[in-house]
Amino acid sequence: MLYSSDINQLINAIPTRNVTAYLEALGWQRYATTRDEFIKVYKAPSVLEKSSVILPLSRELADYEMVMKLLVEGIAEVYKKNVKRVVLELLNPNADILKFRLISKEAEDGAIGISKGLDLFSNAKNMLWYAARDAVSYKQIYTKGRVHPKVSSIIDACRIGQTEVGSFVVSVICPFYEFKDDTAEQLSLLDRKEFGGSETRKVTTQLMSSLAKIKEASKEQQVDFLSSPESGISANFLESLGKIGVANNDCRVEIKANWSPLTSNTNLISKVELSNNDDYEVIRTVISRIKRVTPQAKSVSFVGKIKNLQSEPTKREDGGIITLAYIGEDKGERDKISTVQIFLPVDLYDSAVDAHKTNSDVRIIAFNDGSSSIWQCDDFMDFGAYNFDE
Repeated sequence: MLYSSDINQLINAIPTRNVTAYLEALGWQRYATTRDEFIKVYKAPSVLEKSSVILPLSRELADYEMVMKLLVEGIAEVYKKNVKRVVLELLNPNADILKFRLISKEAEDGAIGISKGLDLFSNAKNMLWYAARDAVSYKQIYTKGRVHPKVSSIIDACRIGQTEVGSFVVSVICPFYEFKDDTAEQLSLLDRKEFGGSETRKVTTQLMSSLAKIKEASKEQQVDFLSSPESGISANFLESLGKIGVANNDCRVEIKANWSPLTSNTNLISKVELSNNDDYEVIRTVISRIKRVTPQAKSVSFVGKIKNLQSEPTKREDGGIITLAYIGEDKGERDKISTVQIFLPVDLYDSAVDAHKTNSDVRIIAFNDGSSSIWQCDDFMDFGAYNFDE
């Protein structure tokens, strides 16, 4: 969705079904009127101040725009929220909204240098990208290799909202997605009971909980914890914090999560602020330690025939393992047939099945970081038939 700077246009774009779901999820009660075919009247929960709002049901009503504006302002007043925030929530009730705020003197008027601004957008995406990888298939450090399809689907579905005056803020709207038979499906308002357990919510909670762990660990100087796999935080995620601005002396970075009001948000972390003076020294130390103890992946080109298919793609959502018979290229191995197991993502595994059926010669570039005997197919190499005679 494109976002206009005219708040009235945004309010008029809010679907009435979104308002209904929003208010009912927050416990507002609907009351019958003599004009139920034209309007819905809701009263705030008793624990809040006595307040009511009117939801017009047809854009043909003469005062539709005015009543919608009063509705949004009424909700904002009850919950002590900014009107723009309420509008953003009503436009995207089936999404979590993450806000990355750069706090510095340069950004006080809502503007920022073009290079820093573009970097903030890019590095906000990097933070979310590595939070998704940590949530879906955690490793302490990611090198080359194909990414789990869930990660790409979730990140590609995210959208950018408007910036805010008084700082420089990047709003990232993360719609709720679930995966069925390897296919990404966006959840609708009818699926709101599934929002809290969706793959997207796992990613947004991973990001915020990781930031909270980093903040607490830096305060207590817990380098050992952050450096261990138990933290669930990759070195790549930690590096993205430095790039987004935490490494700069003249600024701080604040990350907020506006959790979807249609979910139970108990015990979820809503805000974390990081700065160079307080936090980055620990982050830098942890990154260095993880890289020092993590073996670097080596890449090898294998040429041979597929000897065995361990599993069908229908039984593995992200691919399968093949056994490749190949002849080594090093001296002393040129006449010796060896075997290697290689994991292939589902699209390349389909090609492997075809090559196995026709007994084709294949070439695969794969890498191994030493953590397993199974190699990973390099995503920079196309998989296909290879003719030894060429």
